[in-house]
Amino acid sequence: MSDVSQTQPQTGAGRTVLRGLGIFLIVLAVLLLFYGGIAYWGWQSGQDLRREQAMASQTAELDKQLALAKVDMDAGNYELALLRLEWVVGHGGGSEAAELQAEAQHQIALLLTPSPTPTITPIPTATPLPAPTADLTEEQEQAAAAEAFADLEDIMADYKWEEAITAVPAFQLRFPSYRRPDTDKMLYDAYLEHGQRLLPTDEIERGLFYLEQARRLGPIPEEVQGQIVFAELYLEGIVFYDVNWPAYLYYFRELCSYAPLFQQACPRLEDGLIKHADGLALSLDWCPAAEHYAEARALPRTGPLPEGLAAKQDEASAQCLLATPTPTATPEFGQGGEEGGETEGGEEEGEPIEP
Repeated sequence: MSDVSQTQPQTGAGRTVLRGLGIFLIVLAVLLLFYGGIAYWGWQSGQDLRREQAMASQTAELDKQLALAKVDMDAGNYELALLRLEWVVGHGGGSEAAELQAEAQHQIALLLTPSPTPTITPIPTATPLPAPTADLTEEQEQAAAAEAFADLEDIMADYKWEEAITAVPAFQLRFPSYRRPDTDKMLYDAYLEHGQRLLPTDEIERGLFYLEQARRLGPIPEEVQGQIVFAELYLEGIVFYDVNWPAYLYYFRELCSYAPLFQQACPRLEDGLIKHADGLALSLDWCPAAEHYAEARALPRTGPLPEGLAAKQDEASAQCLLATPTPTATPEFGQGGEEGGETEGGEEEGEPIEP
C-alpha cells in the first residue's frame, strides 16, 4: 500500500509538468509564428518599396534622357538624340519616344542624302508617251544587280566610305535579296571605317553614331572599342569646360594619360590646368594654384612652354610660402634666467660675484 500511495503523487506531478511543457511549447510556437509573420511582412514591404524606388528611378532617367534628346534634336544633333531615344525605347519608353526616334532617323537620312543643285530647265515640248514596256525579266534584273554591285565594289576599293554609306542601302532597297551578306559586310566596313575617321574631328558624335550602326551589323574590333571609350570620355569631359574645372580636369587627365594624341588631350588638359590655376590665384588661393601651374608645366609637349607659365608658377609658389606660417624655435630657460643672459642679481653669467 505504501508503494502505491507514493507512485500516485509522482504520476500526478509528472502529468502537471508535461501539461505545462505542452502549454509552453504551444505558446512558443504561436509567438514564433506571430513574429515570423511580422518579419516576413516587413521583408515583403521592403522588397515592394525597393521595387517602387527602382521603377521611380528608371522613370526619372527615362524622362531625363527624353528631355535631353529633345534638346539635341532642337540643336541639330540628331545622331546623339537617336542614341538617347533608342535607349529610352529599349527600356519601355512611350509612344512619344518612338515618334521622336522615327523623326530623328528621318532627319539623319535627309542629312546623309546629298541634295541636287537646282537648275533652271526650259519647259519641254509635249511628246507622245512611249508605249508601255513589260517589267524586267529575271535575267535582266540579275544583270542590273550585278552591274550595280560592281559599282559598289569600285566604291569600296577606292575607300569612299561616306559614299558607300548612302550607296549600299540604296542598292539593298532596290535589290534586297542580291548578295545580301556581301552588301551587309560592305555597309559594316563603311560604317566602321568612316566612323573611325570622324572620331578625331569635330564630328565626333557622328562618328560614334556610325560605329553604333556598325555594331548592329557585326562585332566591333577591340582597338576600335578603345577609341569609342576615349571618344565618350572626351564628350563627357568637354561639357565641363569653364563650368566645372575639377570635373573637366578629371576626364582630361585620364585622356592625357591613356590617349594623349586623341583630340589633343594633353594640350586641352594644359589649358584647363592654367585657367583653373589663374582662377585660384585670383582668389588668392596660392598653394593650389602653384600645384596646378606645376602640373601644367610638367606635361609632355612638343613645343615651348606657354608664355608666362613659368612666371605664374614662380609667383604662386612665392606667395604660397609667404602665406604659410613658419614655425619658430622655443627658447630654453635655465633656473637662473635666460641662457646666455643675466643671472639673478643683474650680473652677467660667468663673472664672479663680488662680496
